[in-house]
Amino acid sequence: MAILCFLTAEKLGLGKLAKLMGLLHDFGKGTADFQNYLRGAGSRHHNHAGLGALYVHRHWWQREAAKERRQTAQLISLCIYGHHAGLPDCLTASGRSPYLDGLREQPENYYIEAMENFYTEVASAEKLDKLFDDACKELKEFGLDSHSFNWGMLARLLLSILVDADRWDSACFEYDEDPFEMAQEAQPDWEKLLIKLEAYVEKFPREGELATIRRNISAWCRAAGEYGPGLYTLSVPTGGGKTFSSLRFALSQAEKYRQRRIFYLIPMNTILDQNSRDIRDALSDYPSILEFHSNVIPENEAEEENYRRLTERFDSDIILTSLVQFLDTFFQKGNGKARRMYRFANSVLIFDEVQTGVGRTGELYAYMHYGVTPDVLSTAKALGGGFPIGALLATEACASVMTVGTHGTTYGGNPLAGAVAGELLSIVNTPEVLSGVRQRYQWFCERLQAINARYGLFKEIRGLGLLLGCVLNDAWAGKAKTLSNLAAEEGVMILIAGANVVRFAPALNVSEEEVNSGLDRVERACARFVAGVSS
Repeated sequence: MAILCFLTAEKLGLGKLAKLMGLLHDFGKGTADFQNYLRGAGSRHHNHAGLGALYVHRHWWQREAAKERRQTAQLISLCIYGHHAGLPDCLTASGRSPYLDGLREQPENYYIEAMENFYTEVASAEKLDKLFDDACKELKEFGLDSHSFNWGMLARLLLSILVDADRWDSACFEYDEDPFEMAQEAQPDWEKLLIKLEAYVEKFPREGELATIRRNISAWCRAAGEYGPGLYTLSVPTGGGKTFSSLRFALSQAEKYRQRRIFYLIPMNTILDQNSRDIRDALSDYPSILEFHSNVIPENEAEEENYRRLTERFDSDIILTSLVQFLDTFFQKGNGKARRMYRFANSVLIFDEVQTGVGRTGELYAYMHYGVTPDVLSTAKALGGGFPIGALLATEACASVMTVGTHGTTYGGNPLAGAVAGELLSIVNTPEVLSGVRQRYQWFCERLQAINARYGLFKEIRGLGLLLGCVLNDAWAGKAKTLSNLAAEEGVMILIAGANVVRFAPALNVSEEEVNSGLDRVERACARFVAGVSS
């Protein structure tokens, strides 16, 4: 277990810290009562995670004077404490600390027994102290500032490594497999996939101005894949061939710099479905492509089990997933989805906010709701209020790699588009407009909930701001388009997001009267839908 943690975290420069965490995570199992419980010979047992966390807290956090060493101890203690139930709350609004309360509740007799047995059977106090010294040095060299959010993310990253190693080790024991052999991931043959893709794109039309532009864009992306790792942007209008151009770039980079996996983070499931189909076609149904979002439904128990295994730890070479699943990995309570977080390490975080940006969710961009800052953010469509424009925002560190010749564009640098976007942002990016979007969200939710209470159509009403989706109950599955058509007959246009979701995305300045009038029509459509009445 400790070695599995070490092998994963060593790539991040935190191998010794993770090894110590892995050594101590089952510290509390070293009691007679717990061993009897494991053998089925007794019913008494205790919170073994709590005892391991208590050891770290007492042995280092309480004894150390230096802030950096106390921080290292706290990170290890928190991860051990939460490796089954998720990271504990350190402080509540009332001033309590559930984490410290949990440590105080650990039975002293179990703690002493576990410590004595651990020193005898596993590792001495001197060995643990040496590992702790090394862990402190690693964390200092890691170079993370002490901002609370960053430390929270680091704790969750370490938890991810611990949970994955623990579950992987247990699975290998159950199936009598060698965990080290099973943990060895073969490097994908990116060159072979790139050859397949090159043959595929060669079949595209060559005649006409549009075909020429698409081929030029694709060629630029292919060439850019030979440059060094860093930030690259692709600003291309709809229909410009972004899917295959970006894939050419990604495969080139992955092959040249021996990257382990490629992630696509896509905001809409419908777009994700389309991109997945295109990529599978281009790569001749390459088996290690994982499509992970709420619309994926395995056909049988065997497929479901395999899908669960793959998604639990992103065990594929190319992963296409939604922003919802991505954010759940980082922020969802517990440790189920946190397990796969470390797979994103040493990656560039790119948010596609073409649809969610420019005030749509009640913040200027949707990422602002979540306390996470992307390295790169794409924006378009609403940015011009109807005038064609696309743009890209990046952190200073990422933007610094964009030198002359890194990226070419046919329609870039349009002064009119820039002026339009600037004027629109000066209007939208104001407290009045953004708070108005949040107010309109309440209007919609209250009314949609009332409609649902009457007709029972939706199992979930989700979304933020003025981007809302109503998920149809299982009894109405696959009929979102029917409901949309009935609404159109009543004089209101609503969208769909796949076969099971009706979607609302009105203007940011829609009036309360317009909201009520439109939802009156939606309600009439719902009544007809439930009654099976059509035109």
